[in-house]
Amino acid sequence: MIRTSSSLALSIFAAVFATSGALASDDALPDGPWKVMEIDGAASAEDVASTLTISADGTASGQAGCNRFTTQATIEGQSLTFGAIAVTRMMCSEAEMQQEKRFLDALAATARWENVDGALALYDGTNKERLRFGSALSEISFKVALPQGETVDTLKVTYECESRSLDVEYINAGPISLAILRMPDETVVASQVISGSGVRYAGGEYVWWTKGMKDASLQNVRAGEDAPVETCTAP
Repeated sequence: MIRTSSSLALSIFAAVFATSGALASDDALPDGPWKVMEIDGAASAEDVASTLTISADGTASGQAGCNRFTTQATIEGQSLTFGAIAVTRMMCSEAEMQQEKRFLDALAATARWENVDGALALYDGTNKERLRFGSALSEISFKVALPQGETVDTLKVTYECESRSLDVEYINAGPISLAILRMPDETVVASQVISGSGVRYAGGEYVWWTKGMKDASLQNVRAGEDAPVETCTAP
């Protein structure tokens, strides 16, 4: 855990998260995070997100369209293949489900990757381009003016969850309390909300609960009140 504190005459705090996501060279690893731009030559639906991130150990994960997926990537030079793909089982709109099927079919057929002007292109065994990705994240910054003399505290914690490592930065400044969750394929800014037990943060489709900072849990509420809860622990 890393903690910092500051007190300013006019307090201003900023949370900035950025990643290039672009391939700087042909031999750079296609780790990402990436957001699909084209599937089989057709543009991705503007309101449907299909993403991919490959970790150093080869674990690949992301959003297929409606559901999240995980698989194992094998990379040898320009060769890239994916193993069995595990997918959650939510139902979404027809557009999301259709893109999800096209995306997963193309991902399963991948045989090699290529740097195309900084974008990531995936090809099947017949050398047909199946997927093209662009950067999934861009820079986001914000600042808030606080009353004179207000203290700003930040705390960075790395959690080991059931399926991933999760870096969380807590920002507390007077009445403002935020948790920035940096996941493999997205970053979520969650705000503290009223809770009967522990500390509860909500952002996007996620709810993050903490109990004394060491123990926490993550839930994707898009799947409903009975959505599975992933437990996380800080060392």
